[in-house]
Amino acid sequence: MLFRNVTLDQLRLAADEASVRLINLRPEGRGYRATLGLIPDPEEPNHLLYWQRRSIRLSGERKVNAVCWHGHAVFFAKLFARCPDAVVTGGRENAVRYEGARGFLATFRATGEWNIGSLVYPLRYQDACYCSYFNLEQVEEAIRGLEAATRREDDSC
Repeated sequence: MLFRNVTLDQLRLAADEASVRLINLRPEGRGYRATLGLIPDPEEPNHLLYWQRRSIRLSGERKVNAVCWHGHAVFFAKLFARCPDAVVTGGRENAVRYEGARGFLATFRATGEWNIGSLVYPLRYQDACYCSYFNLEQVEEAIRGLEAATRREDDSC
């Protein structure tokens, strides 16, 4: 992903608050490029990682070494709460561009509906994880916090 209108410290703080790590964080043009990575949860008995994505195929289900939709949503909410004018561009087949906090809030839920499976085994992005083992309230709490901060900003204008 490419991040603009943010500082390194703001990216690192958002990642810490969202319990993800920034992989290969580097300057690029007028911004920074990085990938979100998993952080092991030492208390998890099934050796699942916090925000771990999963894949379904003919041979069954498998863990994927990638941050799920919920982990991305929490990270973005924390980042946009700190930097309401940040611009984030990323993705492969379904490229996404969030222009500021309002742009993120207006469009991020639709990305959870994307099919990242196959025609035979469809799998929505928001269902491709083990988050039911964790507290999904953390996602909604982060989004509510960003929505409240955005409303306060509207009231002050």
